[in-house]
Amino acid sequence: THTLCRRCGRRSMHVQKHECSSCGYPAAKTRK
Repeated sequence: THTLCRRCGRRSMHVQKHECSSCGYPAAKTRK
């Protein structure tokens, strides 16, 4: 259920939530 994230390049972009589990994209703050 994950797709490629534009920001970090990892396959952590959640398809349904539209949020990267790795870097937090598209949130302004980078996920720590």
